[in-house]
Amino acid sequence: MLASVTELDVSTLWSSLAEDANVPLWIVDATGRIEFASRAAINIMADGRPVTGRSLGDLLPGDIGLERLGMISRVASNGRPILMIEMVRGRWSRTVIRRLCVLPRPVVLVLHCLGWNGREQPRPDEFERYDVIEPRSHDAGVLACLTRREMEVLALIGEGLSTLEIAARLSRTPKTVEWHRSSLGRKLNLGTKIELAQLAIASGLTSETVAHLPHRDVDDERNVAHIIGARRLAPMTSLPSSSTRHSLTGAELAMVPETVLAVATAQ
Repeated sequence: MLASVTELDVSTLWSSLAEDANVPLWIVDATGRIEFASRAAINIMADGRPVTGRSLGDLLPGDIGLERLGMISRVASNGRPILMIEMVRGRWSRTVIRRLCVLPRPVVLVLHCLGWNGREQPRPDEFERYDVIEPRSHDAGVLACLTRREMEVLALIGEGLSTLEIAARLSRTPKTVEWHRSSLGRKLNLGTKIELAQLAIASGLTSETVAHLPHRDVDDERNVAHIIGARRLAPMTSLPSSSTRHSLTGAELAMVPETVLAVATAQ
């Protein structure tokens, strides 16, 4: 079976992945400079604008870009693929970073599987095949403007709960829940509860995944745009011990070329 697969037309396989599957993927060099981007990647990450020749870090805000560039540099150097569950433009994604070749120079593939269930963690066997990394930062997209309480309400709307059920779940009055729903509509420019539910579902936002996002006072209604730079704590139930999970060290971040650091920190 393997022999027959390897005899297939590589260009056809690539076209199927890059075009037919309609998934966001990038081909970048060791510094994160974009050499190819699928149409889905361009539409989601760059609003349809050309990206070839730019740094992938340009498309990600602040610390997110710097951290992802460090991951790309690490994979280009040691060849071991990285797997992480992250938020991309406010949607949960199973993201894989894999080195495609070394010569004449390292080239890296970044593949996003959007719409991933944020509650679903990597399988135990995947810890053997990948460096499973808990990202320190997430691209929360439009959700970055929401408070913790608003995210909780949005998640419960997506789960189909009524105003009375949400109020009971959060120990708040129905009037308070309606106030949060109105605030969500204003911030997200959505007019109906159905539209809010559709956004929550598309984002993979649930009452459980909200708990993995940065901890704040649930009654604090100030803007929490800095949610992007906070760490998500993954549940460890039935998963390997924390010693088998990975994060980028300061030394590895220091290996990112100075030109890349300059681009990322300028965002």
